[in-house]
Amino acid sequence: GYMGDEQSMAIELTWEGTFKNDMETPAGIVKATGTHDRLFAAQFYAFEDGRIVSLHHYFDLASAIR
Repeated sequence: GYMGDEQSMAIELTWEGTFKNDMETPAGIVKATGTHDRLFAAQFYAFEDGRIVSLHHYFDLASAIR
């Protein structure tokens, strides 16, 4: 869902996908698991003159480790 006005907007969203390929990170390679995962998140936008001036993206990490 979402809510907002001319100055701000908040969005709840779900990122979903299958971990098919190894992922390179600064800490090393994370091996692909082949699992289908879902991660819940929220984004908060601020607008000025019809343009985005800030965006904050938060993840529900508990949904990632379940």
